[in-house]
Amino acid sequence: MDRQQNHFDTARRRDSIGTICSGRPGRRWFTLVLVTLLLLSTTGCQIVIGVLMILKGLPKQDSDFRTKTGLNIEDKNKKVVVLCTSPEKAKQEHVALDMEIIQEVSRTLRANGVNVIEPKEILTWIDDHGGELLESDMLEIGQKFNVDYLIQIQLDQYSITDPGSPGLFRGNVSAKVRVWARDSKVAKKDGKKAKSKSNDSKAKETDFASQPLKLIYTRPYTNTYPAHQPISQDNESSTVFGKKFQTRVGLSIAQLFYDHRMEEEM
Repeated sequence: MDRQQNHFDTARRRDSIGTICSGRPGRRWFTLVLVTLLLLSTTGCQIVIGVLMILKGLPKQDSDFRTKTGLNIEDKNKKVVVLCTSPEKAKQEHVALDMEIIQEVSRTLRANGVNVIEPKEILTWIDDHGGELLESDMLEIGQKFNVDYLIQIQLDQYSITDPGSPGLFRGNVSAKVRVWARDSKVAKKDGKKAKSKSNDSKAKETDFASQPLKLIYTRPYTNTYPAHQPISQDNESSTVFGKKFQTRVGLSIAQLFYDHRMEEEM
């Protein structure tokens, strides 16, 4: 009799969980808490920890930039500009490559709380200054937009096809990613609260040219997609694959600068 009663109680508890979990999305938290309590009564803490990790996700890891410099580029009070240059061969095959990478990286950074200069403003500046972005333009762009950080992406090689694999798509990129700070004192001051805000407006008006750029971060960057099996050109157009690869490159470069979870990496 006791065994039958225990079996009946277990079945009813499972039915209750199933009924609750099939409810409206707004009841999700209540449902998961209830499930957690039920599991706690039967299977112990390991299951509870697993459920809580599903709810919250894995902890975020510090960005590579924060790890190496100790600085926080996600500070809303810091203005950031993203610039990109590429070799002539890459530009011949991908006409708007520089701006597309700038847009992808800037969009991802902005979505993750970074105060980034609008790419359209950069494009307007480039159009007004010969239509091509050169490394020698960095200081002038810094002056124009009065930024605190300048992210420079120097593409050394970029392609979406492999010469040794005709008829197949495989994206390959190698680059150098650098960050220039507005002055030599940024690294010491960033992240610290000012003792007084009375002179903030005057400080922001300081001419960029009087605070020369200082290289504070550099690292090589490579990306290959797909990593194992190329994609047949019969299954996907060059436009679709090219856009997909640019999005991956933009995301993975942007992730160098904001804290994120490992499962978000591409």
